[in-house]
Amino acid sequence: MGSCAGRGKKMVSDYETKGNAYFTKNEFYLALKSFKAALELTENIKSSEKNNLWLYSKIARCYCSLGSPKEAALYYKRIKNLEVEVEEDSVSDLIQLVYIYNSIGSCRIMMGNYIESLEVFEKSGKTLANISNIIPDKEIELRNELGLGLQRLGKYSESLEVHLKVLNLIGKSQDEKKRKSIALCNIASCLFRMEKYTEALEYYKKSLESREADENISKVDLGTSYNNIGALYLKMDKLQEAIEMLNLADELWENSLPLKHPNFSKIFNNLGVYNFKQGNLTEAIKYFEKSRVLIEEIFPDDHPKIAFIYCNLAICAKKEGKMQEALTYYTKSKKIGEDKLKGHPDMASIYNNYASYLYSSGKIKEAKEMLNNSANVRKITFGYNSPTISTNIIICVNSLE
Repeated sequence: MGSCAGRGKKMVSDYETKGNAYFTKNEFYLALKSFKAALELTENIKSSEKNNLWLYSKIARCYCSLGSPKEAALYYKRIKNLEVEVEEDSVSDLIQLVYIYNSIGSCRIMMGNYIESLEVFEKSGKTLANISNIIPDKEIELRNELGLGLQRLGKYSESLEVHLKVLNLIGKSQDEKKRKSIALCNIASCLFRMEKYTEALEYYKKSLESREADENISKVDLGTSYNNIGALYLKMDKLQEAIEMLNLADELWENSLPLKHPNFSKIFNNLGVYNFKQGNLTEAIKYFEKSRVLIEEIFPDDHPKIAFIYCNLAICAKKEGKMQEALTYYTKSKKIGEDKLKGHPDMASIYNNYASYLYSSGKIKEAKEMLNNSANVRKITFGYNSPTISTNIIICVNSLE
C-alpha cells in the first residue's frame, strides 16, 4: 500500500513538473491537462484538499490564461473553502494563507468584484509582512500576485512599491531573466497609470529589450509588451508609433491565443482609440463593438470592463451628434462604475467624459457635479487634480452665473 502511494505521489510530482514547464512556455492547454492529471491522482490516493491548494490555483490560472474565467472561478471557490483550514502556526501555513488571499482576490477581480477584493489583498500584504525566512522564488511569486492585485484595484503607489521590491529580489531567483522582464513591465504599468508616461516608457522598453533578447520568450508575452507600449503611445498622442506596436501585438496574439481570449478585448479597444484619434469614427466604433461583444461573452454583464467600453461608445455617439444614444451609454457606464468601481481612479475618466456630455446638452449644474466627482477621485489617488478638470469646473461655474 505504501509503495503504491509513493508511486502515486511521484506521478503527481511528474505531472506538476510537466504542467509548470508548459505553463512557463504559455502552452496552457497542455499545462491544464497535466495539472488535471495530477489532481485526479491526488484524489485517487486520497490526498487532503489542503495539499491540493497549489493545483487548484494552477488549474484556475490555466483557465484564466485560456480566456475561461467562469471555469477558473470554480477552482478559486475550492481555494476559498480552504481558508479556514490554515492554522497560521508556521511559515508554511502563512505562505499558504497568502496564496489563498491572493487567489481569492484575483478571482474577485476577474469576475468584476473589485471592491470586495481590496480587503483580501490588504490581508495578504499584512500576512506577507509577518513572514521571515521565505525562499526568494516563493516570495517573488507571492509579491507579484499582490502587486498585480493592488494595481488592478487602483492602488498604484502601493503596487509600485511591491513591484520594486520584487525587482530587488530578482537577482536571487532561479529564473532571473524572465522574472526581471515581468517586474519591469509591472513597474511600467504602475507608472503609466500614475500618469508618469516618460518613466513608464523607459521601463516598458527595458522589459521589451529583455524579452526580444530571450530566445525562449513566448509570443503571448512579447505581444503583451507591444500592446502595452502601443497603449502608452496612444496616451502620448504618438499615433504612428502606437499603431506599429498594436499591429505587432495583434499579429502575435492571433498566432498564439484562442480567438475569444480576453487579451483581444484590449487590442480591440486600443485600435478603437487609435481610429478615434485619427478621426475614423466608423472604424473606432467597429473595434469598440468587437471589444464589447467579446467581454460580454466571457465576463458577467456588469463587469467593470464593460463600463469603459460603454464610455468609449458614448464618446463616439456624442461625436456623431447622437446625443440620446450617447446618454444611454453614459448612463450604463456610470451605473456599472459606481456599483463595481467605487473609489477607483478609473471612475475619474468616466465622470469627466459624462460631464462633457452634460455640458454639451446644456445641463451645466449636473456637469459641474460630475466634474467635482472626477476631481475628488483624482485627489484621493494622485493627491492633485487635473488642470483640465479644474478649468472645466471654472467654465461651468462661470456659465451658471
